[in-house]
Amino acid sequence: MSIDLFEHIAQVAPGFIGVAAAKFMDYDTRTDSVTSCLSKYFLFAGASWLCTMALVELLGYAGIILAGKAFTAVSMLIALVLGLLWHVVILPEAVNLHNMLNRRIGKNEGFMKNTIIEQMLDDGKAHYLIAYKGDKIIASGWITTSLAYEKSFLLSPSPEWEEWFLEHNTPYRYLIYRGEDCYYKEYTLTDEMLGNSEK
Repeated sequence: MSIDLFEHIAQVAPGFIGVAAAKFMDYDTRTDSVTSCLSKYFLFAGASWLCTMALVELLGYAGIILAGKAFTAVSMLIALVLGLLWHVVILPEAVNLHNMLNRRIGKNEGFMKNTIIEQMLDDGKAHYLIAYKGDKIIASGWITTSLAYEKSFLLSPSPEWEEWFLEHNTPYRYLIYRGEDCYYKEYTLTDEMLGNSEK
């Protein structure tokens, strides 16, 4: 492989690096469609290029010239950082800004998750669910693993907590699927509950 060909490949790498890093941080193992891949590629490629150009201008004032292989390497590094920060900082802040604008114009807030389950679970808290089919409990437990895009999750059974929640606590919220005879009651722990519980 010639050096020129390698350099051309490196020049188009930032977009792919950003996409891969973002998918890694979101535990996303899905294969995206061509359209989705292209849109994400150009998002990270364009953003890394703009950030690199801004850095070039700033370094220029200090007499430092960033060009050639150094420019490509920095662009790749910036794309990696953007990808790692996408789901942690950048996307949440963008959603917060969007919701702030929505509140000002009287619209409802929104979210960028693919499913309600994903939105519900992505808060860093422990979640206890009791699943009902009709009026009967069919499963309960602490959520240990979830694949939001499959609308599925694993429950770790805990009969003692089920009994305690049903006796001492009201559900934090309900998850209901329209048109289905199945729903979930979610319970969460608070400091007050932990203080009152002997568990």
